[in-house]
Amino acid sequence: VLEKIYKDKNQFIITGNPIKNKTINLKLENVDKGTYYVIVYNEIGQQIANKTVVHNGGSDLQTINLANAQKGTYQVIIEGNSFKENKTIIVE
Repeated sequence: VLEKIYKDKNQFIITGNPIKNKTINLKLENVDKGTYYVIVYNEIGQQIANKTVVHNGGSDLQTINLANAQKGTYQVIIEGNSFKENKTIIVE
């Protein structure tokens, strides 16, 4: 399953959902230069992972480790540079 998050020209793509190896692959395509924050919350609102991405602009691939995640549904918040999106992932 391939999920895309669009806002203006910025594209944040989470690949491999459902997550099977406890690693989120976050592909940035045509994203503006800036600092972005990726925060992962469990079903009861506890933060289980986060990553700060200092991006030079253009495309990139980032990974977020979910080593402490149990099977279930999680919310991924991506924000920065007047951009904010929320996506749901499933960890198997």
